[in-house]
Amino acid sequence: MAKFSKETTERIASALGKKNINGRCPMCHDGLLKIVDGFFVPRIVHGLVEVHLTFGGEQTIYPCVGITCETCGYTALFSLAVLGLADLFQEGGKNA
Repeated sequence: MAKFSKETTERIASALGKKNINGRCPMCHDGLLKIVDGFFVPRIVHGLVEVHLTFGGEQTIYPCVGITCETCGYTALFSLAVLGLADLFQEGGKNA
């Protein structure tokens, strides 16, 4: 499995830093936050039928990058589009 390149990790860290997302964990206030080495792709459901985990019909994916606390495991997801990094996912991760 491919891991993020150094350049991609630096772009993600920079984008998060511009949003003041860095440093210590907001939950345990002890651990350091680390970028998760891969994309999260949550699926947004558009109707009650999809709650039953049927995979047909209209679906929207929401590509994200995650950070996690090395001490307590707290994990947060951030939209690649909002961070200005949608190109990382649109390229199929080939440059990641």
